[in-house]
Amino acid sequence: METSQRTVFTFATFVFDPVTGELTNRGRRVPINQQIADLLTLLLENAGTLVTREQIKHALWPDQNYLNHDKILTNAVSRLRYLMGDRSTEQPYIVNIPKRGYRFEAKVQRVAPVGSTNVAPLPAAPTELSAFAAPERRDLPAEKLTPPAEIVLGSAEKSLPGRSLWYGLTACLVLVVASAGWYFVSVHRQVTPQIYVTTVGIPPFQTPNDPASKELAESFRLDLTDSLSDRSHVAVRAAHSLEAFDIGSQDFRQRAIALGLDVLVLGHFQLQQDRCQLDLELVHGSDLSHIITLQYSVPREQIARLRDQVQHELPQQLTGGRSTEAASGVSNDAAYDAYLRAGYHLSQPSPDSMQQALQEYKQAIRLDPGFAKAYSGQARAYFFLQQAGAMPAEESLKLAQESARKALELDPHSAEPHAILGLIAAFHEFHLAEGEKELAQAISIDPNLPFYRQGMALLYCEEGQFTRALAQLDIAHANDPFWVSAYITDAHISGIAGNAARLQQDIAKLRQLAPNAARAADSIANAEWNMGQYTDAIQEWHEMALKEGDHDRAVLEEQGLEAFRRGGVSAYARVRIQAIHDGKGIESHPNDFVLAEWYPVAGERQLALQSIHEAIDRHDTSMLSLAVLPNYSSLRNLPEFTALVKQAGLTLVTTPVAAH
Repeated sequence: METSQRTVFTFATFVFDPVTGELTNRGRRVPINQQIADLLTLLLENAGTLVTREQIKHALWPDQNYLNHDKILTNAVSRLRYLMGDRSTEQPYIVNIPKRGYRFEAKVQRVAPVGSTNVAPLPAAPTELSAFAAPERRDLPAEKLTPPAEIVLGSAEKSLPGRSLWYGLTACLVLVVASAGWYFVSVHRQVTPQIYVTTVGIPPFQTPNDPASKELAESFRLDLTDSLSDRSHVAVRAAHSLEAFDIGSQDFRQRAIALGLDVLVLGHFQLQQDRCQLDLELVHGSDLSHIITLQYSVPREQIARLRDQVQHELPQQLTGGRSTEAASGVSNDAAYDAYLRAGYHLSQPSPDSMQQALQEYKQAIRLDPGFAKAYSGQARAYFFLQQAGAMPAEESLKLAQESARKALELDPHSAEPHAILGLIAAFHEFHLAEGEKELAQAISIDPNLPFYRQGMALLYCEEGQFTRALAQLDIAHANDPFWVSAYITDAHISGIAGNAARLQQDIAKLRQLAPNAARAADSIANAEWNMGQYTDAIQEWHEMALKEGDHDRAVLEEQGLEAFRRGGVSAYARVRIQAIHDGKGIESHPNDFVLAEWYPVAGERQLALQSIHEAIDRHDTSMLSLAVLPNYSSLRNLPEFTALVKQAGLTLVTTPVAAH
């Protein structure tokens, strides 16, 4: 605010001007949007005293009704901490006062302004969001073109067994690929938060209603996301939160603004005869007003050159010309075309489509043996095929590891291969320490991608480190606050950890974000069962079956509820066991029906121990939950069970839920 005696705030190595909203650290600008600037102003003006959550809400959103003020507020504080590098637990800048608010702890002084860093801002325009407003045109310098290209720049379902993995990892790996837009993004260095200039979101491109355009558009967008994430002045966030919403809808507008992004990149991709046409519109994240439009047109056979041009020009626009890194990647157009088609087919949740993706990745590698991303994609395809039961596990996982290691040989700073190696080590080979090491490496390279955090959270959960697991998900939520898969994982871990308050928040979020999704209902039911809320769980499973139109499963749950009311959990468990033997009502969610999990609940201890022993021998991944899943509670006092837990390489964990 402007006063008669204008001052700026200083703390630690930072200087903040509340009038201009400019934050610097040792003279280097730390660009923040208006929302973060307002939050910082409020905290600094009240340094040393509690600022309540209600005060912050009133100051930041006095007249606006967002989807979830509490979550948005938490995200805003997390983002401010991230930008300031506030990671200390002993002397943090901002202290959380649980359920009340925040207090700025660092020593703050008010001083007279001595100038500000002169950094070129993004161009602004007062116009509202347009459907790719017609740009003024200018020709690019001739040396940037490779004839005959014309580039014009405008100025202005069988899955992992085991409920633990299914409701976390597999929900992301197999289903979210198609429904919620999960994808791997390999990034090539860890960036310093203080030098971020622009936070960017890239929603799915609009395309005409033809399969060829749709096929290439999504893969091109993901590759563009990858490239932007590699730039030291750009932070790409909220990939999943921008999925599945019509750009022209009010819901999209509210969600985009609530995410607090600086810029959204809206795209329209089209194949016209033998040409690729790409229009990109940059809009302000605060109000979706138009910034600039970029238009490109190249022959289809020169699609790699289109990528190079976009990946060179777009960062320049986003950072005011400060992003000078050259775009990298394959120069072979045919190899890149195959790589894009592979990415699209891998996103389709069917074994046939995944097999097609694998062949296209192999084609890309044949055309360019040095194409690191193609090896990384090939590793992903092998991993998915194993998840879908379309390839023998031993063969597919070995080939996935070989491909991931080759990708790292070609590009040692890629995150995705580390993540694949970590997932295989932890969730298939039971080498949790090795898995944690690889996932930690992926996170260190790309701390913003929430999937890596999700994988680490699941690993910590299997080790019984519930606090650390949920802390990883807190970061995932901050980076991508509307990602359904992360809340599925959160509900799963909260249920096992006995965190009733957090589970209720997860359930509310899942009902809000995915009210008609059967997999969300399934995850809620499993979490409620783990919490001991048995009637609620059975009724939720019944609702899930009705949503899916699964008559056999609905009848099974009706029988199960009746049995539960007569004889408790053991009677319900026997209904499950009978269904497994009959093979009826279990087809759509086979991971809900693991004999080793239900025998203990039914009181069949010897059968349970025998089933667990057999599952460990065949390396059944459901056994990773052996030490934490409440269904095994009745076996915890048996030496044979303790020995089996040790044989699986796990440590027995005491869960809050009483024995069934």
